[in-house]
Amino acid sequence: TVTLTGPNNTTLCTTTASASGTYSCNVTLPAGPASITAVASNAGGTSVPAVSSFTVVGPASLTVAQPQPGPTTQPISGTATPGSTVTITDPNNATLCTTTASASGTFSCNVTVSPGVTPVTVTACTSGGCATQSVSVTAVSPPTVGITSPANNGTATTSPTVSGTATPNSTVTLTGPNNTTLCTTTASASGTYSCNVTLPAGPASITAVASNAGGTSVPAVSSFTVVGPASLTVAQPQPGPTTQPISGTATPGSTVTITDPNNATLCTTTASASGTFSCNVTVSPGVTPVTVTACTSGGCATQSVSVTAVSPPTVGITSPANNGTATTSPTVSGTATPGSVVTLTGPNNTVLCSTMATAAGNYNCSLTFSPGPNSVTAVACNAGGCSSPAVTSFTVTGSVQLAVRVFLQGALINSTTTGRMRDDLRSKGLIPTIEPYSAMNYTHIGGGGESITSPSVLSVTGANAIVDWVVVELRDANTPSTVIATRSALVQSDGDVVATDGVSPVTFGSGVVSGPSYYVAVRHRNHLGAMTASALSTSANSTIVVDFTSTSTPVYQYPVGNPLRTSAPMAMQSGVPALWAGNTSGDSRVIMQGPGNDPDPIFFDVINDPNNTSGFSNYVRNNVYSLSDVDLNGRVIFQGPNNEVDIIFFEVMSHPDNQANQYVNFIIRQQLP
Repeated sequence: TVTLTGPNNTTLCTTTASASGTYSCNVTLPAGPASITAVASNAGGTSVPAVSSFTVVGPASLTVAQPQPGPTTQPISGTATPGSTVTITDPNNATLCTTTASASGTFSCNVTVSPGVTPVTVTACTSGGCATQSVSVTAVSPPTVGITSPANNGTATTSPTVSGTATPNSTVTLTGPNNTTLCTTTASASGTYSCNVTLPAGPASITAVASNAGGTSVPAVSSFTVVGPASLTVAQPQPGPTTQPISGTATPGSTVTITDPNNATLCTTTASASGTFSCNVTVSPGVTPVTVTACTSGGCATQSVSVTAVSPPTVGITSPANNGTATTSPTVSGTATPGSVVTLTGPNNTVLCSTMATAAGNYNCSLTFSPGPNSVTAVACNAGGCSSPAVTSFTVTGSVQLAVRVFLQGALINSTTTGRMRDDLRSKGLIPTIEPYSAMNYTHIGGGGESITSPSVLSVTGANAIVDWVVVELRDANTPSTVIATRSALVQSDGDVVATDGVSPVTFGSGVVSGPSYYVAVRHRNHLGAMTASALSTSANSTIVVDFTSTSTPVYQYPVGNPLRTSAPMAMQSGVPALWAGNTSGDSRVIMQGPGNDPDPIFFDVINDPNNTSGFSNYVRNNVYSLSDVDLNGRVIFQGPNNEVDIIFFEVMSHPDNQANQYVNFIIRQQLP
């Protein structure tokens, strides 16, 4: 009989040795160091104990972590009995991986499976036994990624939307220069992604990488040029024609579009390499707001300006009339658009004059031509452009010049030099520099408004000293009552009538041509006028001499039988013919007594003088330029020595036609029709 005892002499088993002398017995022991003692006994006694000391090894332990979805090759890990052998097999019992648990009881072993879910078996074995656990391995393929926009080698704005394709639900990371992360997003279930990024203008590149449980994709790269939004500066257009350019600067190569208030395109152009542009637009006359837009692939810039369009002007020539005649110094006049600049040109396109049309639409220019055929072309220009030319062709016949001599009776009275008039008005500084006749309501024809050209004209003394202003008239040869032209002029002490420069003959240009014959008349503000007895012939560039101071010069008288006729159309003063003095009323008669008499204006002139506060009729008005100054000495005297009334009285009483009756109310009549 064999008895097996363990620790603490605990009987583990009792059995009988076989006939062949062997025994066996199943016992249960705890893991760890152990010893068993065997004692055999029979009738002969008890044997010497047999002892066996050994280590009891238990079956293996096993815990496997459930793998997360991952790539097709991924680790399976967990804990097992240290030193145990861990084997992983697939559903077909093919070994995928074998490893040994570490001393700390951990293990990890890479397995490679097909994409999808693969069940695997993990077995841990020791000499004490094996442990098994099943887990599922989910394998995911690595993702893919691509960039659709911006296209490689293309362009983009500074704020582009980067878009493309990637494995659904993968994480897409976009990086820029220096591996700077620009954006991270998730691909949609349909496998697309997009991300707004901000980039500086210039060359750029973006790298896209997609990642998921299966790993990281191969990078996708797009290199492109970032174009910033267009710049734009538009110059404010100046008023111009209905078709005019709009110009400015914009980003080189940008597309510039100009639209009207209705968004209709007026013009499209491309900014030059230097960034300038100019584009013609056509608008209606007036002010039109337009919008200028410059665009690049990076964006647009807009600016509004106003375009002021002006219609082209018109022009016409009124005088000289086409196919008519003119003097050598005509005034070319006509109509033109108000404010336009009118340029007159002659043969060979020579510029003759440039002037501006008045607000009323008129213009005029005084020109000089040689006798013969001539033509003038008028063109008007303004901001709207230039007019069609207006042309007039005419024949220049030359101007009419007069060398006239005449005495004024009043200025001859008390003259100390034979054949000279007194120049008291000049020496006292009383002669106005502008002709006085327009202010007296005298109607000038082609003249009027003349003025003394220089103060030196009134500084001359002696024979050429200026006595006063007169008017010279040219009258129609067939109807002498019709005045053709007038000129205000100056009469010198010796009787010469000169132009306002104090030297030149009196010249008639506008409205007068040489060739025809004219009556010549001379008038004065308070003397009766006189006219040649007949019309005098004229010729180009020649001077007509009319000497009213000569008794041999025939002077006009009303026809015989006319009650206005007189035998003395001019007075005789100091032995020479002179214009009758005393017409203080400024009419056509000298009257001493009766209605419309000439002493009355003298009386009222004196009485109403502001300095004659006492109302004396013998008050003397000094240093005056007055119609009442009969003798032209700068004084007006009604009563007393050297008074004006006496001059009129003795004129009337000594008139040749009043010798028989000696009527005080006799009327001296001017002999001008």
